[in-house]
Amino acid sequence: MKLRHRLLLSLLVVAAIGSLVAGAGAYWVVGNAVRAHYTARLRDEAALLGDRLQELRAEGRRSPRALQPIIESWGARLEARVSLIDAQGVVLADSRMGLEGLPLLENHAGRPEVIAALATGWGEAHRLSASTGESYFYLARLVSEPAPPVILRLALPERAVTLARLEYLGSSIGLFFVSLLAFTLLAYLGIRRLSRPVEKLADAAERIARGEKPAPLPATTADEVGRLADAVGRLRDALAARRSEMHRRQDLFDSVIGGVREGVLVIDARRRVRLVNATAQTICTVGEQPAGRLFTEVVRHPDLVEMIEQALERGEESRRSLRSLGATASCYEVTCLPLRRSGSRKAIGVVALLFDTTRLEALEATRQRFIGDLSHELKTPLTSIRAAATTLLEGAMNDPQAARRFLETIERHAERMADLVSDLSDLSRIETGAITLELETVDAAALAEEVATSLLPRYQDKELELQVDFDGPLEVQADRRRLEQVLVNLLDNAMKFNRQGGRVRISGGRREGRVTITIEDTGLGIAAEDLGRVFQRFFRADPSRSQEKGSTGLGLAIVRHLIKLHGGSVEVDSELGQGSTFTVALQEPAVPGPTVAKADRAG
Repeated sequence: MKLRHRLLLSLLVVAAIGSLVAGAGAYWVVGNAVRAHYTARLRDEAALLGDRLQELRAEGRRSPRALQPIIESWGARLEARVSLIDAQGVVLADSRMGLEGLPLLENHAGRPEVIAALATGWGEAHRLSASTGESYFYLARLVSEPAPPVILRLALPERAVTLARLEYLGSSIGLFFVSLLAFTLLAYLGIRRLSRPVEKLADAAERIARGEKPAPLPATTADEVGRLADAVGRLRDALAARRSEMHRRQDLFDSVIGGVREGVLVIDARRRVRLVNATAQTICTVGEQPAGRLFTEVVRHPDLVEMIEQALERGEESRRSLRSLGATASCYEVTCLPLRRSGSRKAIGVVALLFDTTRLEALEATRQRFIGDLSHELKTPLTSIRAAATTLLEGAMNDPQAARRFLETIERHAERMADLVSDLSDLSRIETGAITLELETVDAAALAEEVATSLLPRYQDKELELQVDFDGPLEVQADRRRLEQVLVNLLDNAMKFNRQGGRVRISGGRREGRVTITIEDTGLGIAAEDLGRVFQRFFRADPSRSQEKGSTGLGLAIVRHLIKLHGGSVEVDSELGQGSTFTVALQEPAVPGPTVAKADRAG
């Protein structure tokens, strides 16, 4: 029920009770007034009738038979009972009983009004009539002249007074309902005017509590409603500012948690998930809406479940490396931190942080493998150099032919080590992003022919057939020096690992919007199971023959990284014993003129 209705109902109840009390008092006052009015009327009529009775008796009309008709006529006109009583209480005439009924009437000498009239000249009484059974108001007057004295009594039925009182009561009741209706209308209008601002404030407070934008608040006044409206307005502004700040912080928190690459999982004391970011969802392979579920439904790795339980029960931090935590065979460094209230040792929750260490472990394995490969690569030339130097020191230097042979061995292996160090330096600079590409439009056909012509004299003894097959200039967007390094490595391998009298063919063209350079040889070839590893560091299809030919095993790794920095790709197709085909795809020139680009880090 609205406030205005409760106020109106309260006012109506109070008004009704007040009106009833006032009506009862008015009814009592009106009754007394009506009674006094009728008493005064009876007195006046009794005075008039008494004077008339004296005249009649003076005229000689004293017998009951002579006075009975007159008494009856008076009673009919006055609508009252008129009686004539002698001093001994005998009824001489009565307007209701007639002459035949007079003997049946009791002696009235003991009636209060008769006694009072005989004593003072006037008498009044109110009682039930024994002869008629009705209640009357009695007024008696002593008529003493001419002698003997008689008493003239008028009796008014109480029902006449009651009817008059009821007439007043009906009018009062009508007036009461009209007044109540008018009061209700006026009270409703006044209460609605007063309660409307309060209702608006209540509606605004409810909207504020629901987080909605409230309707305009009522105009500020100087009364309590105005003060309340002003307070609600300040509360609205404060809550809006607080809510905006909370939303800003929540958005910042969600952005930070969502952007964290590590998994974050928050569990409360009831073992239910309170927060899980996208990374943790992916790691734990849970569906949507994991919040509110038991963490055992989200986390299925027994070791992680055990860590969370220990953190909740003991309140101790724990850290452990777990494998195969998610759907893949990944490695994670898991840290479980208990949440506590200030000054309490009991854990009210746990934060589980999941750090993916798969890449770190892979890098560590790569580092260890790289160190092992490098040690192995350096061991052979160092051993050969040491052996040759020892032999020379032991007397071989005195033999000119032997000394020359050993010195050539030392020189050959020193050059191999120098090439290895140079290739390692280039590869390191490429992978760390220390190389700056100076992109320009380069004629790949001319550059390939130049490189092939410069390399061919090294392998004259192999009687190789070189074919440079370009239809014309083939322009690419590249760093000339680095593209030359790529072609040198590929063509050198094609010649170095070719068979006696073999063929090397270099060609070019355009395919799918890119410029392609293809280098084919008829050399040793690569086994199918090794094709995916040819671009790895220190990989050799035939390690023994590669070392004999002075290969460092880093050339193709350098080729792959340089082509990747150019935004291109390199592919290999080979068959063991039949030769290999390397295809490089590069971008066509986009804008004329040189462009400088910084190389990104490569993995």
